[in-house]
Amino acid sequence: ARMSSLSDYDALVANSVGALVSAAKALGGDNVPLAAAVEKAFRAQREFLAQAVTMAQPSDLMAMLGPTSAAIGEAGDLAGKMRRGAFGQHAQAVEEGLAALAWVTVSPTPVPHIHDTRDTMMFYCNKIMVQYKGTSPDHVTWAKALQALLGDLAAYVKQHRT
Repeated sequence: ARMSSLSDYDALVANSVGALVSAAKALGGDNVPLAAAVEKAFRAQREFLAQAVTMAQPSDLMAMLGPTSAAIGEAGDLAGKMRRGAFGQHAQAVEEGLAALAWVTVSPTPVPHIHDTRDTMMFYCNKIMVQYKGTSPDHVTWAKALQALLGDLAAYVKQHRT
């Protein structure tokens, strides 16, 4: 079961994070490095999960989460610089959405944390979808990819961690 949880996480990164990266490339500009920062954070969390599955209870959880926290911080810094630009809503959506990766610190039921984070993020995704509906489908695709990513993360956590 432990290895299947890692292969399922790998599929989440390949499919769901991959869809966000593809959508960001279609938009171009600052969205490309922002999506790369999201991917880096999810890959850092994968490394944490690979360590955690070998332990009954991780002894130094915060140290193990250091790379994930650093990647989230980098994404947050990038998003902060983008906030006043053309992709400000996108940046805020990512900043809110990445908080979902803190699910590993929520016990015993982490899925509601992901749902709460997704709900907060959806404020910005909905603004993007309304603003660009009918004029720029690439923005709508990007917002839906981010929304789907958090939904898929919640499904993964529900299957493997609850």
